[in-house]
Formats: sequence, C-alpha cells, structure tokens
Amino acid sequence: MSCLFCKIIAGEIPSTRIYEDETTFAFMDINPGTRGHALVIPKAHAADIHDVPAEVLGDMARTAQRVARAAKAQLGCAGVNLVQSSGAAAFQSVFHIHIHVIPRYEGDGVRLPWTPTPGNKRTWRIYDRRQKATADLLTLENEVIATDAPLVLRHPSDHTKLRVLQPGQISRIEPLHEAVVRAGRIVFDAPPLEELRRRRVEDVEALDPGVRRLVNPHIYHVSLSEALWNLKQELIAEARRDNISQAQ
Repeated sequence: MSCLFCKIIAGEIPSTRIYEDETTFAFMDINPGTRGHALVIPKAHAADIHDVPAEVLGDMARTAQRVARAAKAQLGCAGVNLVQSSGAAAFQSVFHIHIHVIPRYEGDGVRLPWTPTPGNKRTWRIYDRRQKATADLLTLENEVIATDAPLVLRHPSDHTKLRVLQPGQISRIEPLHEAVVRAGRIVFDAPPLEELRRRRVEDVEALDPGVRRLVNPHIYHVSLSEALWNLKQELIAEARRDNISQAQ
C-alpha cells in the first residue's frame, strides 16, 4: 500500500482524526489554508471523482456537512468552502479522492486555490568555517545556491533585517528536505527510531553554543533567499491591490 491517505486510514501514518464512520474518515489538514481546515476521504481507495461510487460520494458529502457544521459551531467561522479537485490540472496532489472543508473568516485573505506560503520550496542548512550551523535557508524549489558568490539571507518577516554570508564564511550547505510523497504515493522508507535519535543529537551538537544556551539564547530563525523574499513581496503587493480594487 503506497497511498498516503490509505496509510492514514490504516493508522500507519499519524493524523488528527475528527470524525469517522463506516465509509468515511475526516482529519485535519497538515498544511491548512485557515484555522480548522479539514479533509474528508472515503475509507475505500478511489482515485478521483470519476472513480468513486456515487453512494460513497454521497457519504463524503454528508460527512463534509457534519464537519462544516462543527466548524461553524465550535470555531465561529463566517462561511465554509468545500473544495474537491480531481486531476493534476485541477490541483489534485494526493490521488485518493478528498474534499477540503475550509472554514472562512472575515478578512482571512485566503484565495482559492490557496497558497499558505509562496511557492514550492527547499530547505538548506548553512555551516560556517567552524562546522557550526549558522542559518537555515528556505529557497524556491528550482533555485540554485551559488557557493562562489555572497549569499543573502532575508529575515522571514522584518524587511529591515538581512545577513550576507561571503563564500569564505561557508564550509558546506546541507539539503534538509527528503522526498516523502510524489503524486500521492509514498517514496521514502523512514529510518529506524534510533537512527532518527542519532541524527537529532548531531543536529543539536552542530548548533552554536550561543543558540543552545538556556539563558538569553541567540535567536535562530529560518531565513528566506532573495528570490523567495521577492516572490513574497510580489504576492503581498498583489493582495493589497486586489483589496483596494474591491473596496473601490
């Protein structure tokens, strides 16, 4: 079984379950568009709207309604979007049919299809000449980090703050992402727990002592590359233009 959602139903991958009956399963989205964003799926595997039996689709609709009512009662949302995407061209990424139940709030700024953070990204750890981790860096998925040129590290939220690392200050750059799911299928075998523990110990030991200390530690945040920062600013500017147009 390589389907991500089938593994969630089987309990092989953890999830935050909010409802379950004989034919359907509802759980919280790990990359939510808004507070309370949930997914409703059938227990029996079906790839998309063309594959699922009509009666099971009806069961999914009833469960989606139940989750939507709970969102209104418990979260006080002002509205709800139900989104079902079938096919890659329609933004389906896990090929086990599912319905997004997305609570909506006044001024939440979500646009469909939602992008909680801009772009497909990769994460890198930058080590200094002492072999200590000096920064984690988010870049666009296809971005190339030049090792022979200054590297600009943008603060994730404060436009007045940035760091520039010169080539001589960097000893190595480590990719942190592991491909786990492609086209809705598991492509990664998780290492044993002891191996994960060993890696975490090494990660902590690689941190600068100023970050590790308990009293007044240095802040260690994830920086944005110049390209990702620029994309973020473009999206913010676009959203502001849209808000101004709607207000006029």
